[in-house]
Parts: sequence; structure tokens; C-alpha cells
Amino acid sequence: MPVESATLRALIDAEAPLRPARAVQIALQLLEALDDMHEHGRVHGDVRAERVLLQNGQVSLLAAESSHRVQSDVHGAASILYELLTRAEPTSDKPMSRCTPAILPARLDGVVERALGPPDGFTAAQFAQELRVCLVETLTEGARRLRSPQRF
Repeated sequence: MPVESATLRALIDAEAPLRPARAVQIALQLLEALDDMHEHGRVHGDVRAERVLLQNGQVSLLAAESSHRVQSDVHGAASILYELLTRAEPTSDKPMSRCTPAILPARLDGVVERALGPPDGFTAAQFAQELRVCLVETLTEGARRLRSPQRF
């Protein structure tokens, strides 16, 4: 079976904005890869949508290593998640929720804002944990809306 791969940039250009659950799942895979690098004392240092491959639903990073800090990888992952959800690059004057038609949990805005903000020691593992909570909230809210009767 042939391996299909594309960069996250191609995915963003073709399909963004993505459903929040799908975007968060992609970001979680990216953060797990980054956390593994960080645990081994390595920092990618160039985390951009053009440097991340999506192969058969799995995320992998194109090689790069630098003397950057862990926070630069966390910021890069947050920027990618922002783009997956909005199709726009992050800006400091607009919260993510104002740039997408999707209904996002309020907590997701705060988590991404923190990862994009000034370095405060927020690690890839902590970002991933916060995103898992946001994913549960997103899926729970979606299920709640499906069960609620529609009023016309």
C-alpha cells in the first residue's frame, strides 16, 4: 500500500479551518513527538507547518535541531494548532475564537494563548495534557448538542 504524505501546510491550505477535535488530535501527535525529543535533551527549533509531515494519519517532524529553547517548539506547535483551526497565522490582537466559525471551548483559547505567549516554562507535555482536557470538552459539548432537540 502506498504511503500518502503531505505537510501540515498543505493540509491547512486545502482544508482549514478543521473541526476542533481533528485539529487538537493532530496537535497532540505533534506535541507527543516534541515531548519525546525534549525528554532526550533535544529541541527541534523550527516547528512550522512546512516542517511537519502527516503520513497516513500520523504526524512526524522533518529533521531540524538547534540550540533553541523548548519554549520555541511549544510556540511553534501552538501556531500550527491556531492555523489548523483558523486558517490564519496567530496575531496578538485577535483571540483564536474570533478567527474561526467553529465553536471552541473557552479553555482552548486560553491554552493556545498561553503557549503562544511569553515563555513561562509551559512544556510540550503540559500543553498536550491541557489539549486532552479541551478535546474531552469539545467532544462532550458536541455530543450534548446532538442530543438536544432543535427548536425552530
